[in-house]
Amino acid sequence: MNTVALPEGAGRGAEETLTTMSDIHYPFYLIVDEPGTAGAGGPRRLGVPGGVSYLQAGASGPPRLLAKAPAKGEPACALEAVGGARPQLLLLSPGDARVRVNGQPAPPVALLGVKDQVQLGGGPLLHVTAYHAARVGPTPADQVGRECPVCRAPLAATTVYVCPGCGTALHCEVEDKGPDRLECARLTSECPTCRAPVVLEAGWAYLPELADG
Repeated sequence: MNTVALPEGAGRGAEETLTTMSDIHYPFYLIVDEPGTAGAGGPRRLGVPGGVSYLQAGASGPPRLLAKAPAKGEPACALEAVGGARPQLLLLSPGDARVRVNGQPAPPVALLGVKDQVQLGGGPLLHVTAYHAARVGPTPADQVGRECPVCRAPLAATTVYVCPGCGTALHCEVEDKGPDRLECARLTSECPTCRAPVVLEAGWAYLPELADG
């Protein structure tokens, strides 16, 4: 079984059960709310791969995220990232799985977002989060000469932000370009083409251990 390439600092145990992740733009993670994990690498973070995966309560340990459907008679929920520029997690719960979402019995079909919580049986809470990769760097060769949709000026061989949702490039020049630098990506919170959020620094969308309250 291949394992997922994880962002730096993804936490212990996250690569134990997963198949290779496809090139999805905002990969989801399930953070396992286990006692005593404040140190030693932090809580376990299960990366959700592209395509359909299966969430199953562990017999004597934390929940498992499987690449293939378990054997008949072993209840599991199906998970899949859906939604394009603003993805959500589609959760399909069989009637015998005893699943709760945000403290309430889960419907057969549910859409989950960042900060939602899932619980299988009497197992630990799973917090939904996402890792946003920074997309700031040199202008890709196929973008040079194209029009920036914010300022309408052509993109030169400079520094740009490339939207992970649709591939649109925006000027994101740094201070060494002087006072006339173009900082279009810093002037908008959303991609003008697909409305995906503009994320200029890599990081987690939500970490329950850092949240207030």
